[in-house]
Amino acid sequence: MAVLKNSDSKMNSQKDKKVYLVAQELKLTRVLAGNNKSAREKALRNLPKWFAKRTETMPFTEDDFQRIWKGLFYAMWMSDKPLVQEECAENIANLIHLPSVDTSLLFFKAGLTILNNEWNGIDQLRLDKFLMLVRRLLRQAFFVLKKHFFSHKDIENFNAVLSSTILMPHGLPALGLLMHFIEIFMEELAKVSEGRIHQEKVCVFLKPFIEKLVTTDDDRLIAHIRKFIFTYLIRQSNLGFEYQAKYEAWKQQGFPGSIDSMQKIPLNDEEKMTEDDDEEAEESSKPLDPRAGRVDVEIPQLKFSAKTIASNLIKHKYDKNGTTKARNMINVLSKQFNKLANGEYPLGVKKVLNTKNDHYDTNIRKAANRLIKFEQKLMGKDRKRKRQRTANDQEEEVTIKRSKKENRTLKNSNDKTDEKNKKSNNGALHRETKTKQDFEKFSLDEDVEIKIKDKSKILKMKEMAKKHSKKQTRKRKDTKEQSIVDNIECVFERNSGTWVVFDVTDCDSSEKIPTLQQSSTAELKKVDKVVEAPSLQSKKLNGNVADKSLVPLHEKRKLRSKSTVLQTRSAKQEIQPVAEQPTIEGAEIHSG
Repeated sequence: MAVLKNSDSKMNSQKDKKVYLVAQELKLTRVLAGNNKSAREKALRNLPKWFAKRTETMPFTEDDFQRIWKGLFYAMWMSDKPLVQEECAENIANLIHLPSVDTSLLFFKAGLTILNNEWNGIDQLRLDKFLMLVRRLLRQAFFVLKKHFFSHKDIENFNAVLSSTILMPHGLPALGLLMHFIEIFMEELAKVSEGRIHQEKVCVFLKPFIEKLVTTDDDRLIAHIRKFIFTYLIRQSNLGFEYQAKYEAWKQQGFPGSIDSMQKIPLNDEEKMTEDDDEEAEESSKPLDPRAGRVDVEIPQLKFSAKTIASNLIKHKYDKNGTTKARNMINVLSKQFNKLANGEYPLGVKKVLNTKNDHYDTNIRKAANRLIKFEQKLMGKDRKRKRQRTANDQEEEVTIKRSKKENRTLKNSNDKTDEKNKKSNNGALHRETKTKQDFEKFSLDEDVEIKIKDKSKILKMKEMAKKHSKKQTRKRKDTKEQSIVDNIECVFERNSGTWVVFDVTDCDSSEKIPTLQQSSTAELKKVDKVVEAPSLQSKKLNGNVADKSLVPLHEKRKLRSKSTVLQTRSAKQEIQPVAEQPTIEGAEIHSG
């Protein structure tokens, strides 16, 4: 009974301690998230001491760190001005240095979870300082691993923290936080390790990124992981540095030939000594972040094993939760690392085409197709498969072919009618038949209009038909005017007015002689000048006004007259003026 009482008393004492510690944590979070600047700064300065005493009494849990991180998040939120923000981020990140590696990784895990949960609520004006906080937190986490010489066990625990928070294979973390974390990961590892890390351990750090790459279907994440993790390693390798030096020299000379034609030249001893002195002077002070007066930061080289990375990629290729996009990307990356392992640089340009004598077409579609094909070659994508034809597609193709055939038959029939009309030379009948055929040519049936889907074609055809009909009416008027002018025998002027003599012998009895009142002024304007009639012989005219021999035939069409009044009787009668009887020299005109 005494043993049970002692155990119960211990349990109660532990619960009391836990409640007391939770009350202290809540008090700290309120102070850290408060508006009082001096109280926030004082709480941040006292937090490392409190962490050390707290670990002695009771170990931390993930919930404890999350409560504290809530206050740290809002302490960063309330900080203002760049230098103050940088100091606050550095103080928060330094809290990770706890007595054991496990507790420090637990603090790191709680910080990533709080940042992931609150990331979408950060506005654009406060985004830069939180990006700086993520960078400093990751850097201090690498410093913790460096203290323990990057042991394999610690790296595995670190990868487990990443795969459970920000690099969840099946989760959806904040995209902006994830992409920023991918960008800064290899840079911070190189800065902290100073290039003094084993090749295999670098490959171990890449496992959570490979797992994330396999299970993602987002093109943005796939491209980001490829660029800032894998291609970063390839470019900072020995072959990558050699290619970069060759490319700079090749560029200065104007890209002659290929880059393989460039060769190294060994340096003299004096040049080597000067370079070594410069490197020693720079090694004395290497800032991890850019400062005023020095924007660039030197990032050392990370050594890695290309064969092990290629084998790790191929192992994760056939994962159950993998996607086709990720598998295609893994194929490309594995080929690149295998080439690098064989001593061949897989990236970069080998030859530059001369663009001065370039005869590419300026068509936008062709240029876009060339660009897509070039991108597919670079990305290693296969050509798209042809789309399978459905029954509806086949029916549409058949209807289009039938409509094309019918249009061809209509065109052929219209061409044949035009050729027949050209051969026929029968005057007005030819014109009338031609107009009818042209109307048939330009007129459209209802069935044809239904088959032709473009309304613009139908409107154009109708406009052409209207124009053609107007032309035909003009031609008919011109033929009537020309027939009136052709029937004029002679024109002469007297005091009573201008007289016109028509040839009536060719006219039928049913036709009437046109009067000048009926004829328009346009008909008489066609007469260029008035010609007097020749002197008639002294003889009587029976039935006709004068013989045809009075005016030659070749001069008939040259005769024209002004607008006057002419009175005519019926056919085969003598033409008499309304006014005085004209007297023609050497001739007498008798009425019948």
